[in-house]
Amino acid sequence: MSTVDSTTPLNPASKAADGTTETSSSARFAINTINALGIIRATAGAMALIAPHFTCNLFRIPVTANTAVIARLVGGRDIVIGDLTWTASKDPKDRSELRRLMWANVATDAMDIGALAYGFATGTVSRAGAVLFGSGALLSVAMGAIGLKSL
Repeated sequence: MSTVDSTTPLNPASKAADGTTETSSSARFAINTINALGIIRATAGAMALIAPHFTCNLFRIPVTANTAVIARLVGGRDIVIGDLTWTASKDPKDRSELRRLMWANVATDAMDIGALAYGFATGTVSRAGAVLFGSGALLSVAMGAIGLKSL
């Protein structure tokens, strides 16, 4: 029975009979999910930073010239969190830092869902906007949970 702690590699490789190393399919799935979360978050953030009107229109959230700065702020936040998540997942020995980043991803998306629910309840976010943007945030929470489960 092996003990898993913060120094155990994320992708524990085992030696195959022919001497090559292989990683379990569940570990590969977790690694790929964490990588995808980082890449998707950074890409969406870059889109919001560079083209806030286009990006928000994809989610049916209207943005005026005065409020585009908010979309850019969220975009900058997502670029940083996405990049840190993606780069931290490349170092399989630093599980504790990756665990902290995965919790940051989950917390950020949970707050986004709460903000969308409040906006929908007060009538400042349309149903389509809440569903589209909220679905993306919910998917990110699920991806973060998969990543956390593997850590």
